[in-house]
Amino acid sequence: MGMGPIVCKNKTFNTIVASLGHFASQGGYYVLRHAIGKQFPGVADDAKKLAWRLYAMNLKAVVRSYGPGGVRELTAEKYAYAAEEPHPSLAFFYQSIRHLRHQCSEQSVGASNLFKSLGEVLNAVAHEIAMEEAKKIDAPWE
Repeated sequence: MGMGPIVCKNKTFNTIVASLGHFASQGGYYVLRHAIGKQFPGVADDAKKLAWRLYAMNLKAVVRSYGPGGVRELTAEKYAYAAEEPHPSLAFFYQSIRHLRHQCSEQSVGASNLFKSLGEVLNAVAHEIAMEEAKKIDAPWE
């Protein structure tokens, strides 16, 4: 096996979905709430379906890289949806999305609408993190 994509852990998919729902309903975080609402409307109502779609996208990248036999070798656990607590911070949320997108970036999966939607949310999370940091150091607008 080369250094291609791996199938993420169940907790990765489930926590990303929980965090999407959580941050979509938070006060503040306007840019992030807007991105989630635009890219994943109704995420809180259908978290299980979205988690399965994320898993399928990840699995597709692995199959395209290694074939069906590679999936068995690179899958630590059978996927099962379970409600999870959202990430405790934007930084953890950012890292989870970044990890999943990295695992799905090969073999043309990166061209899918779901992959692109995650990218939009990832950019919005990065924006919110930068805004929080700017507030901490009282950075002036220039």
